[in-house]
Amino acid sequence: MELFDLLLSFLSSPAILPVAFGVLLAAIVHWLAPSPEPVLLEAGLVALGFLGSIVWGYVAEQRRE
Repeated sequence: MELFDLLLSFLSSPAILPVAFGVLLAAIVHWLAPSPEPVLLEAGLVALGFLGSIVWGYVAEQRRE
């Protein structure tokens, strides 16, 4: 249950916003890109959103201290 609790706490935090933004950008690229979709670009956008959420969480933690 610890992994499930961690997922729920992550989804309820504001740190999900950069991840959702990265996924949204990847979806837009997927829909607008020519036929061989730039899969690496899409994966990079999602990874960038993930890294943004880590930075967001770190900054929020530093402000609390």
